[in-house]
Amino acid sequence: MAGATFSRVKTWIAGETLTASDLNAEFNNFLNNLKPSGIDDESANDAAAQATSDPYAGDSLAKATSLQGEIQQLRYLIAQITGETYWYVDPDSDIATIHAALNGGLDPVNIDDESADDAAARATKDPYADSSLVKATSLQEEIQELRYLIAQITGESYWYIDPDNNIATIHAALFEAGTTMVFGQTTPPVGWTRKGDWQDNAMLCYAAAGAIGSGGAANPQSTHTHTGPSHTHTGPSHTHLVSGNTGGPSAISLRTGGGANTPSDTHTHSVSITSNAGGTGATGSSGTDATGANTAPYYQEVIAATKD
Repeated sequence: MAGATFSRVKTWIAGETLTASDLNAEFNNFLNNLKPSGIDDESANDAAAQATSDPYAGDSLAKATSLQGEIQQLRYLIAQITGETYWYVDPDSDIATIHAALNGGLDPVNIDDESADDAAARATKDPYADSSLVKATSLQEEIQELRYLIAQITGESYWYIDPDNNIATIHAALFEAGTTMVFGQTTPPVGWTRKGDWQDNAMLCYAAAGAIGSGGAANPQSTHTHTGPSHTHTGPSHTHLVSGNTGGPSAISLRTGGGANTPSDTHTHSVSITSNAGGTGATGSSGTDATGANTAPYYQEVIAATKD
């Protein structure tokens, strides 16, 4: 019969006498079989099996009016709790496991991966696109942003490829141990030791070739003076001779000591001038001449450090 999974005991026909034993047997049939296994299902087809009913629609209790309604409301809540499309789909986890994970600090072992396939495993996201911080909005994006930075640092096509080298090794190989450089700061960088065996207050000198060295005996920053005694400059009697040449057909030569004056194409005029012919010429001062100044050149202090 409809609504039950069990059959009736007896079917009467018109005019048949109803006996106590038949009537009692039929009632006993109901009493013995009216249980969940004896009641018909609510899944005659897919649509019926998937049917649900919201017991709290519009934030108000909607009471079921039949066993069918009760079943559909229970289905609805199961789907709400699991988050699955249908109430009968197995959930990704269960409340007990999630609760245990939360109490244990949400162990990553209990959280699903972000590598369902190759595309998902390779997915990255630039956290500084267009020179502006792009904040992640989910754990998925956090993972993708970390992957992006790893690929940027290693220079590989994908974040999971082993790099050709690592930063520590590259940094150590930039300068060999014992390399000496100068720095414009008081404290050398990490990994360098300040030298203390060079001459203090020494000027830097460029060595174009050969082995480098050091030398000198004076501090270029020291103040000093130049002082000399009172003195004169004296010279003997002397002459100044001025000589020049002129040329031309109309020139004449002047001869001294007698003789005729004759024209010449070229000739010279010699003039002798004697100054202080009978004595000396002297220059001088009656005092001392001294200069004094700070002759230290402009300089920039640097330090020298050797790679450890």
